[in-house]
This record gives sequence, structure tokens and C-alpha cells, in this order.
Amino acid sequence: MLKFNNRKLSYEALANLKLAKKGIVSISPLRRINHLLATGHITTVINKKDNSIKVYDYIRTVSRYIGINHTTILNYSNTNKWLKDTYFITRNKK
Repeated sequence: MLKFNNRKLSYEALANLKLAKKGIVSISPLRRINHLLATGHITTVINKKDNSIKVYDYIRTVSRYIGINHTTILNYSNTNKWLKDTYFITRNKK
């Protein structure tokens, strides 16, 4: 606990802590993105090079498999374009 006593918080962080104590939760854009990632979309990845189709429960698992950021996965799944001219990504609600 001692290591937290000497930390310095930004003005924004202090304001969010005060709101949290009052029971008001601020919704940041990053929090919205994390919520979208955790709401249960089934993600299907079609690999054109080896003709395989893989189904994933989480977008972050897809990003680890391909080796690219999860926001890029979201963008490509929304635009229906081929990623790296190899992967076609679609998402469906559970």
C-alpha cells in the first residue's frame, strides 16, 4: 500500500475518482471499445493462403493469431475488406 501513497494523479484521474465515489461512472471512448470487445461477437477468419476457416469467440484472440492490433481487426470486419490480402474477417452476435 505504501507505493500508492506517493503516486501523483492527473487532474482527469482525480476527477474520475471523485465521480466514482459519488456513484457516477464516466464512459470514456476506450471503455466503450472494451465493452464492444467483450459483448460476445463470434469472429470468423478465412485464410486465403491455406483455405482454412477458423471461428473465435474473442476479437483479441484473433488479433493474437494474426499478430495485429484488435482495433484493426474491428475496422476490417466492418468494411468487408481483405486484411494483408490473406484474411477475410466477419463478426456475428452470439
